Amino acid sequence: MKTLKWFALVLVHSLVTLGASADDSSPDLAPHPVASKSGLNASGLIVSAPRIVSQLTGAESPAQTHEPWNIYGADLGFPIEYDGKIYVVFGDTWGREDSEGADWRSNTMVEVEPHPVHGYVITDVIAGENGEAKELLSSLKEPGVEYTVAPTAGIAVDDRIYLHYMSVKDWDMQWWNYKHPVVNGAGLAYSDDGGQTWVKDERAYWPGDSPFTQAAMVEDDGKIYIFGTPAGRFGPARLLRVDDEDLLN
Repeated sequence: MKTLKWFALVLVHSLVTLGASADDSSPDLAPHPVASKSGLNASGLIVSAPRIVSQLTGAESPAQTHEPWNIYGADLGFPIEYDGKIYVVFGDTWGREDSEGADWRSNTMVEVEPHPVHGYVITDVIAGENGEAKELLSSLKEPGVEYTVAPTAGIAVDDRIYLHYMSVKDWDMQWWNYKHPVVNGAGLAYSDDGGQTWVKDERAYWPGDSPFTQAAMVEDDGKIYIFGTPAGRFGPARLLRVDDEDLLN
């Protein structure tokens, strides 16, 4: 868990690119010009301006994730510690463009390792037969029906990896309109082969207006704690607790 805490701190100062450029130039490690000041906040604590440590994805990332894994950019990104390694799960992931547009996968999963300069660097991916990062949880990709399936949290218990996900109906709808929720529902999926194949469990499912549409999960002393919020984080956080062997009940 200590490793994941450090990962979270590094990720705050890292840039996960959306639509990264296609050149191979090195990342700019200088502080961002609009955030170049440091000082004391109201509590008297020293506050340092954020700066870009390194790009995590794209052609300008140290791992050059556009080749061979076809990751030019991705959103989200949360860590899971599994089998002595750290994995990061992304939401919508974009690849190279062709006549039909950019290659779009609703979610992908990569392996990362600490790096003395870049913080964390992607070293491998959960790949398909073509060697490129593959979509873990399928989606219909039909606006107004199911636009995408976005993972919101993940955790590993023994030899099984769990993902909390939400089925997004359409990005153009109002997240805070609970009478017509933008999310069809949310649920838990699991993998017993290190992330290669996934099952969306039919029992572990919340409706679109549930306060557990988006989540964060942590394990402690044989129990899983799930912190949940409504869609889009528009609403208060709630907490449930369950024995780890009953997570899908």
